Amino acid sequence: MESLRHSLRRGREIGALGVVVHTGSATGGRPRAESLAQVRTYLLPLLDELTHDDDPLLLLESTAGQGSSLCSRTWDFGPYFEALDAHPKLGVCLDTCHIYAAGHDLAGPGGMKQTLDLLVDTVGEGRLKLIHANDSKEGVGAHRDRHENIGSGHIGTERSGNCSHIRRPRACR
Repeated sequence: MESLRHSLRRGREIGALGVVVHTGSATGGRPRAESLAQVRTYLLPLLDELTHDDDPLLLLESTAGQGSSLCSRTWDFGPYFEALDAHPKLGVCLDTCHIYAAGHDLAGPGGMKQTLDLLVDTVGEGRLKLIHANDSKEGVGAHRDRHENIGSGHIGTERSGNCSHIRRPRACR
């Protein structure tokens, strides 16, 4: 927590808009609810310390769904946001490799649109603050975090009309 506190403080000092953190796992056979209670215990006070207008957001980045990850699919952000009272200094960093590896088929027809719509339905408008755009060496749903250069992996570069009408961050352009 001290490391994250330091990163948020440094983020403000350098003018960063956000600090990205992975959402963690329910380790040691611990139930998800217990792990989310621990997230609340440690992260909520840290978020409450962000009182300056120029404090960066804490941007939650999902994982590829390996092991007991707390956030890998879009709907996993719901319980995480609830645990943190949907704090106003909370946002999402969408890693395209991670979300694809977790099972959201971004390469399929309408896949990006469907994924973004699910995310907005889960956390609300305006919470997606950063897209970590990259391709995946592994196929959809592989649960393996293997980044690839854009166009060299399974997601590819075809738009398939996925984002043509969405007024959100330009994930598909």
